[in-house]
Amino acid sequence: VQTCALPILDYTHTGEVMFFAGATNVILDTRARQQRFHCEHTDEVTCLAKHPSRTLVATGQQGAVPSILIWDYEANPDGGNLPTVTAQAIINAGGVTRVAATMQAFAVLDSAGAIHAWGDTNFGGTFSVAISGVRAISLYSTQYAFAALLDSKLPDGSMNTLGIFIGQELQIGR
Repeated sequence: VQTCALPILDYTHTGEVMFFAGATNVILDTRARQQRFHCEHTDEVTCLAKHPSRTLVATGQQGAVPSILIWDYEANPDGGNLPTVTAQAIINAGGVTRVAATMQAFAVLDSAGAIHAWGDTNFGGTFSVAISGVRAISLYSTQYAFAALLDSKLPDGSMNTLGIFIGQELQIGR
């Protein structure tokens, strides 16, 4: 079983509670006492990230075929299953440990420490990249950039970080 270092819940832009349990993602409207579900994962969900300004959520799963599913939490406001907008398989040995979102893209940290980032025309450009050769231990995002904490120390003893900036093109720096 994978553990998630991030909280397992967040809030939608309209104040609903968003969380996962097992292979199911849940949107809970506490005022209306109503739930909506995203039930398209095939294994246990390990992490989630909400897009900064849209109603999209990315959730990652563990298992033999780890993947990220991006879904719209406003797709069925009256209840029912929330459909997947897009899916991205993550090729590794164990699963997805973190997912992050910027205005233009989503990024994933897999259990092997590799980072995968992708976007599409909805996010301002088409790209897909896997960054290997480094072992990341954490992944963070702002509206326009990703940053990862690497499992290596610099000569002064500080941790090495890898910045991933996404705009018209992908730039990687240490």
